[in-house]
Order: sequence, then structure tokens, then C-alpha cells
Amino acid sequence: MVGVKTVTDYKMGLIDGERGARTINCHLIVLEGFFEYNINKGVNMVNPAKNLYIADEDNKAESYEPFTPEELQRIFQPDLYKIKLKLPDFYWCPLIALFTGARAEEIASLDVEQIYPVKGIWIIDILKGKNANAKRRVPLHKALIDLGLVDYRMSLARAGYKKLFPHIQPGTNGYRKNMTRMFGTYLDLPAVSIVDPLKVFHSFRHTVVTALTGKGVNDGLKRAMVGHDIDTRLSSHDDYIHPSALTVPNLHDAISRLDYEGIDFERLKVPQDLFLPIIAKRIIQQAEQKKKKAEKAAEKAKVAAEVKAKAEAKPATKI
Repeated sequence: MVGVKTVTDYKMGLIDGERGARTINCHLIVLEGFFEYNINKGVNMVNPAKNLYIADEDNKAESYEPFTPEELQRIFQPDLYKIKLKLPDFYWCPLIALFTGARAEEIASLDVEQIYPVKGIWIIDILKGKNANAKRRVPLHKALIDLGLVDYRMSLARAGYKKLFPHIQPGTNGYRKNMTRMFGTYLDLPAVSIVDPLKVFHSFRHTVVTALTGKGVNDGLKRAMVGHDIDTRLSSHDDYIHPSALTVPNLHDAISRLDYEGIDFERLKVPQDLFLPIIAKRIIQQAEQKKKKAEKAAEKAKVAAEVKAKAEAKPATKI
């Protein structure tokens, strides 16, 4: 009778009651252990208290929530999505996150060469990320291939681009800033209307983990796919998986179980050759802006130098 929503509602009640993150996590640990005990005793269920801890228990920061099926349908409504998210990173990053659970920076900073086939299976080779477990190879779901991600990657390679999103300018916060900001603006649109502060781009990670759990995917495989600690010593015997089993074919089989009903992926598809002119135009605009900025800085420096020179040339006033 108890599902993920029940436990999530309970956690949200603790958050609303301004309970500390450490206290909330202690409550969730007890719940997780209780359900794990029953599973080990033969109760046929998925542990609804897994992966619900507060992200940083040294803060009172709220952990993010997964998107519901209805929210995903609003996010990926074809007509609105293709109109509002025209740039390649705006279009591809949410879709990639939906089928990989990868972090925003991991996706936005990808190189073209990080997408390649292994034993006939196309993968995303994530080389670095937030922690030591972030390095991993995530197989591409068929939906991403059907949408044209491999075609997009190949078109960039032929054009000589190195980055998957070559128009993105890295900043203090990496490559993800504008993309995640735009996605947040998109969620605020009346037609989408997802204004919950716990529902952001990072919620795709929780969405993927929740969906894989519902499909009965082994905990070790889930952790390997999203870049969490693969240590399974705290898992039940049935959940245990040896690291040698974390192969690309096994991961591909697991990720292929992701299935989001009610989303018309066929109508979401756009011709991938449309992105190259957009990228080229964007890069030209950025170059012009950079040139104007440099010219403005040079002119400002010239004026400052002239003012300084005049001040130094002015004879001293006699007292």
C-alpha cells in the first residue's frame, strides 16, 4: 500500500515543518531499513524510501523531486517545445537528461568524440563530473537515436566542430548556466506551469532513477548509469551486483526499460541539419560581440591613457 509518493509526501511534511536535513535523513534511513527488512522476508515490493535523502545534510537545502508523468507530458509537448527551445542545447539537453539521468554540466560540456559506438551500442562517455563516480559510459536509449542525436553528432563532426554544443560559451559555472536558466523559464510558462522549487533540471536525475526503480532495474546498474557510488554493501542480497556485470550491454538492457507514456517523441523530432545554420549564426554573433567589447575596452583604455598623459604634462602649480 505504501509507494514512493507516500514516503515523498512524508519527507515534504518534514521539510515544511523546518526539520533539519540530518533529522530528515535519519527518519528516511529508518523507513528504508524497515522496507528493506520486509523485502528480505519475502514481501514483493520496491523499496519506496530509496534515493530520497536530502542532498547535503550539512545544509537545510531541499532535495529535488522527480517530474510526474503528467508534468513530463507538459514539458515535452511537441509544438511548444520546438518553438521555445530552438537552440541545440535547449532542445537536446532535457531529452538527453530524460534518458540518461546525467547532470546538466555533464551534458552541456560534452565533446563530439564522447559519443561513439561500443560493440554496436552508441554510448555517451562521461569523462568527469561532480565526483569520482561521475566517470562512466551511458548507452544511448533508442528514443535518442530515433530523435536524431547520432545524426546531430555526425553533422557536427563533418563540419569540424569539437564540442557537441559549440555555441555555448563556458563561464564561471561551466557550460550549463544559460541552458538551465532557459529551462527554468520554460517551466514557468503557463502552458507548462511547473513552479515547484523542487522541480528543476536536476529533477531529471530523480525522474530516471525513479523510473528505473519502477522497472525493477538492479540498484548497482542504476548507480552506475547516473554516476552514484556503486558500493552495494548496504543493499539487500537480491540487489547485489558485481562490478564486472556493469558492462555496456547490461547497462543498455537496463536503460532500454525507460518508457515514458504519453509523450509523442515522433512529433518532437526535428531535422538535425537545421541546427548547423543556427550554430554558425550564433558563433558569428558571439564573435562580433566579442570584437565590439574588445574595441570598447581599447577605446576606454586609450581615453584613460590620454587623461593620464595630460595630467602628467600639466605644470605644477606654484604656491
